[in-house]
Amino acid sequence: GSGSCLRRFNAMPFLFCDIGNSCHYASRNDYSYWLSTNEPMSASMAPFESRDIPNHLSRCVVCESPTPVFAIHSQSQRVPACPDGYDLLWTGYSFVFTSADGGRGDQQSLQSPGSCLEKYHDRPYFHCKDHSHCNYYPNMMTFYLATLDDYSGFEKPKLLTLKAGTQRQYVSRCAVCHANLFKQTASGPSAFFAQVKKL
Repeated sequence: GSGSCLRRFNAMPFLFCDIGNSCHYASRNDYSYWLSTNEPMSASMAPFESRDIPNHLSRCVVCESPTPVFAIHSQSQRVPACPDGYDLLWTGYSFVFTSADGGRGDQQSLQSPGSCLEKYHDRPYFHCKDHSHCNYYPNMMTFYLATLDDYSGFEKPKLLTLKAGTQRQYVSRCAVCHANLFKQTASGPSAFFAQVKKL
């Protein structure tokens, strides 16, 4: 939702309040997670310098649509087509969730446009442990929807390890669509609303 697009960045953007009516800021070993750019991580694996964080931090914009926006996934290398009467907004790769220490992480509903990342990234998130420790930590795992053959759904999956540069061919493609109420079609949203007006 629009709440995921914060106007200001801070490694610790929240505080916590306890039952004693006290609130605390930056006093625990908390984590924050941020969608990243394709900026490569440093060879030394050292946390980002504060001045380098903007290079790794994905930017966002909030838009309004007259109709709901949703993602569809092909579970193949084929980019799915939007249904009749719907317009394509963007295509991408089917992202499910990321996890890190203690089960912390982020999950996307597969109908959400947030589950369709325009660019594939094996580390789509970085996280900050406090104000001075932001990095792509090695315990972070990213889960994408996999490509599946048409007739392999009931077979035992084969163990496979993918090296750098080969992962994309096994990641499902996706498309983000929204209804075009002005595109005249025999079926789809414009035909539906035309029938509603007749009632």
